[in-house]
This record gives sequence, structure tokens and C-alpha cells, in this order.
Amino acid sequence: MGIKYQQNYQVPFYESDAFKKMRISSLLAVALQISGEQSTALGRSDVWVFERYGLFWAVIEYELTIHRLPEFNEKITIETEATSYNKFFCYRNFSFLDENGEVLVEIRSTWVLMDKATRKLTVYWMKLLILMNLKKYQKFHVLINSVKLTNLVMLKKLFILSVFQH
Repeated sequence: MGIKYQQNYQVPFYESDAFKKMRISSLLAVALQISGEQSTALGRSDVWVFERYGLFWAVIEYELTIHRLPEFNEKITIETEATSYNKFFCYRNFSFLDENGEVLVEIRSTWVLMDKATRKLTVYWMKLLILMNLKKYQKFHVLINSVKLTNLVMLKKLFILSVFQH
């Protein structure tokens, strides 16, 4: 397992639907934001990785388990942890918790590191992932009752984040 990171968050109006529930696109956007903030805290921000190596992160799969959607103005805590990796993929989990510590939403995600110049996956992992204390080839357990967005490919903040709308 990697280093856990958490941040408190209050759901704003513009991330809520007509029923005052947080939109799924907003859940994913906030998850991306939190993962980027953890990378920055570890000294390996998205900008640093891009400028130094010409690499960027892309999410290729999300798996969501929604127990209850957070609501407008609700104070929640978002936890994230990069859990494992192999030659091609990195796995990261997110948990959205209410003020009582109850799990509202769980997100499992699969990430790849891509080269800007070639637009291909890169296997240049070790220097970036050693910082997170990850174990090689340890994949998370698959949740049975979850919504799986398998064909969703989303490039991280530096590229197409605004297209996905979050």
C-alpha cells in the first residue's frame, strides 16, 4: 500500500444536481484534484512530471461503489491512496466519507503514464512510484456491486480535464 492522503471538502452548489446530490462527474473531478494535490505534497506534481520528463497521467478505468451521494453543502472527507502498480498500470483508491466517518462513495481507478511526444504508454515508473511506497503487482480486489465505467479515458489536468467537465 502507498501513502494515504486526505482532505476535507464541502460540496458547492455548482457540483450538485437538481436534487442537491453531488454529480458523478463532480466526484471524479474532485478525486482527480485530490490525487494531484497528493502528488504535489510528495514533491512530484503533475507539472513537475510533465516539465521534467514530458509525461502525463491518464485514467483508463473507474470503478465506483456508491452507498450514498454527498449532498449540497455537506462536509465530507476525501481519502486517496495509490495502492499498487505493475509494468503498465498504477492503481489508486478514493473514499468519500461523511462527518461521522461513514463511507459514502468508493472509487477504484487505473492509471497509465503517457509520453507527450509519442502519445504512447511509458514504463518509466520506478523513480515516480518509489516515493509512494507501492508494492509491485498488487492489484486491488474487484467490487461486485459497482458501476463500472470501462471505456472512459480521461487525460489528467494538463490536457483534457476541462473537456470531461467534472
